Order: sequence, then C-alpha cells, then structure tokens
Amino acid sequence: FNEAAHQLRLRILGQAGDRSGVIKAYEHCRAVLAEELGVEPSDETAAVFRAATTTAPPTEASPPAAVDGLAALSVLVVEDHDFQRRTAVMLVRKLGVGSVSEAADGVAALELLGGGLYPDVIVCDIDMPGMDGVAFIRHVAEGELAGAVVIASGLDAKLIRAVRSVAEGYGLQVLGAVEKPLSARRLGELLAAYRSRPRIHPADPLGMSAVEVAAALRDGRICIHLLPGVDASTAQVTTADAVPRWHDQARGWVPLGSIPALTERESLLAELSERALDVACDYLSGFARSGPDIGVCIDLAPASLRDTSLADRAADVARARGADPTRVTLAVDERALRTSPSTALDVLTRLRVKGFGVSLDNFGAGHASTEQLRRVPFTEVRLAPHLVTGAGGDGPRVRALEDAVAVGRELAGVIVGRGCESEDDLRLLLELGCDRVQGEFIAAAMPGEDLPGWVAAWDPLRLGSGGRE
Repeated sequence: FNEAAHQLRLRILGQAGDRSGVIKAYEHCRAVLAEELGVEPSDETAAVFRAATTTAPPTEASPPAAVDGLAALSVLVVEDHDFQRRTAVMLVRKLGVGSVSEAADGVAALELLGGGLYPDVIVCDIDMPGMDGVAFIRHVAEGELAGAVVIASGLDAKLIRAVRSVAEGYGLQVLGAVEKPLSARRLGELLAAYRSRPRIHPADPLGMSAVEVAAALRDGRICIHLLPGVDASTAQVTTADAVPRWHDQARGWVPLGSIPALTERESLLAELSERALDVACDYLSGFARSGPDIGVCIDLAPASLRDTSLADRAADVARARGADPTRVTLAVDERALRTSPSTALDVLTRLRVKGFGVSLDNFGAGHASTEQLRRVPFTEVRLAPHLVTGAGGDGPRVRALEDAVAVGRELAGVIVGRGCESEDDLRLLLELGCDRVQGEFIAAAMPGEDLPGWVAAWDPLRLGSGGRE
C-alpha cells in the first residue's frame, strides 16, 4: 500500500520507455488501493503516471502520430474495466479517429447500436461479466451492426484465436487481435487496415419484410445476375455464379444477402434457389447455342438439404431448358453442413448421380468436421470471401488460408478463391494455388445478357497484370 513505491516503479518504467508497462503498473496500483483500502491513487501518484506516459522516449509501445485516413472512421470501444476503457478511448482519439463511442459492457453496447449508432469498427473485450464478448460479437454479426471488429483481450493467445475464428464464422470482418495492455501502434495498424463493405442497415428504407421479398419474387422484380470466374492457369472465363439482385432506384442493384428478411424465412431462400436454377439453366441453354462455353453455380438454401426430391426436380429443370447438368454446380454453405439434417448426404449424393457438380461454399468459415465433409462427393471447394479479402500481409489469416487449401485438396479437385477485391488478393490467391478466382477485382456481377460481350472483351493477359481494366 506504499504509494511512494508505486511511484518509483512508474518512474523507472517511464525512463525505460515501457509505456505499456507504466499503464499496467498504474492499473495495478489503482486496483490494490481500491480493493483493499477503498481509495483512489493520490494526486501525486496520478501526476507521476501522467509524466511517465507522456515523457517516455519513442519505443514500439509508444503511440504514433495520428494515422492518415482514420479521421473518417467511427469506433466503439466495449470494455467493462473503467480504466482500460478510458485508456483505449484515449489511444483511439490520439490516433486521429473522427468519432469515438464507448460502452461498459455488451448489453450497453447493443443499446447504443440499436439506437442508430453504426461504427466502422468495434474494439471489443472478451472477458466481460453478463454478456461476454463472444455472445456480443454474435449479436453484432447477426444484426450487421458494425463494419468490423478488433478483439482486445488479456486472455490466452490460443483462446483469442478461437474467438477470432468464431467471429469470422459468423461472417464478421475481423481486423485482428491486440493483447492488453493496448499498444497504440498495433491498434493504429489494425484500424488503418479497415476497408468498408457494402451494407444495408436494418433501419434503411431498403430493408424489406419477408412478405415484400416474396412478392418481389412472384412479380419478377428480383433478378439473377452472373459473377464471372476465371481459371487461374489459363486465365479463361470458365464459370459464373448466379447472384440474386434487387433493383433500388436510389442505390441501383443491391445483393439480396443485404436484406435481413431473407434470413427470417428458410422457405424464401429455397424459393430463391429454385428461381436462380431456372434462370441459370436458361442462360446455359442460350450460351450453348451462341454464347461463351462456361458453367454456372447456384447457391443451395439450407432448407434444400431436407428436400430429397431436389435432385429429380433439378434434373427436370435442366432437361426442360436444354441445359447440360454437368455444367451446373450446386453450392452448399459449410455453415449449413455443420448442423445439416440426416438427409443432406442423400440430397447431395443424388445431385452428383444426376450429373450436377456439388460445391462446398464458404470453406474455412463454417467449421464443419472434416470427417463429415469427407463423406460428401464435392467437385470443388470455395474459400470464404471474408477470409480472402485483404488477407495479404496478415500472417495468421494467410496461414489459415493455406491450411484451408490443403484440407480442401483432400475434399475436392478444384479450389476456388472468392473475395478477390484487389491486386494483393489476386496475388495471394495465385500463390495459394487456387484453380479459379472470383471477385470484384476480376468483374462485378452483371446481367446474364451482358456476360457474352464481357467474355468476348476479356483479355487473359489482364489476369497477370492486375485483373480488370
């Protein structure tokens, strides 16, 4: 309880340039005095702390100058420890972040987010009372309540990696993890890596109810666009994904995945899959006569894994439209397989018997067991886009992708790198040995009637020189 000893420790750490050590030592002093004596550190000790943190020579732990580009960011700090929360808020502000909010726990943070706050990045503690960080992250991901998250924790590194995998499994963009006490330099690097992604806020006027989505499907106001995929070895366009789009007058074409109502009713997703199959087979029939020699891929709804008549119905659709089933691939999300019904293997195997390809989608995000996946006769494995986008230079993510590719090779003969949104993403996918690449950097999804013209204009040499023009 001798504050003079604490002050000496703070001065020594400050002179050594160990700013994070200063913060940790002062936090220890404050905790001891509060828990044992019910008092705060004296003004003199607080003054020593301020001097030690402001006069420490530049080191790896010292805060850098404001990072360019962070002024446009908004950050929410979620931390139950008062001192650590104040420290984190101070560091974020010193980095030059334009808007900084804070919450003492997950429940308080959700109240802020429910009230209209939409931060670009949430800096989130994990070990919090009441609602822990994992549960909070799940709510953020399911409600699309933020652009990305930075995990801040003093927990074991292996546990932090597990939390990161959980967050990414829910489809949330994870910029990285930073150990406590927070380092402004590391925090600044992670915030600078943030890249915004298209998103429709639940309160946005575009948000549609399940009834509206169903009506749009019936009225033909939901269209199926095609997203080209390019063979990594020949640079030729070999496939295209069938991507549902809704047209909004203000925003133009919007991905249907941005509309929360689609997650409310499985029947809508199943109906959308059927619609995509119909349209894709029509396109294939036309391409066979005069268009590009490509295949198409359609996402299967989770509910389709319970439909044992799906293979027969898909074969009937292809036959009626003159489409070759071997040119059609049905993709099932790994997250759906993780909790798949007992009929899933039956459904997917019968699709293969009928000649259709079967793709494992979002691989690396769903964490289904390898033993479970080995039983399915997959023809290709598609990497989760959110794991690929911006992964270059991020050692843990690159290693995770390398592992995913290695396991994917055991499951199927073709690895598809989705989420290619930059030249760095393309370079990484080629280095990983992906057989096919897809993403905005190659081309955006387009109306099917525009695809033949785009393919005719595609220059294979552009794949080696940075993708699209």
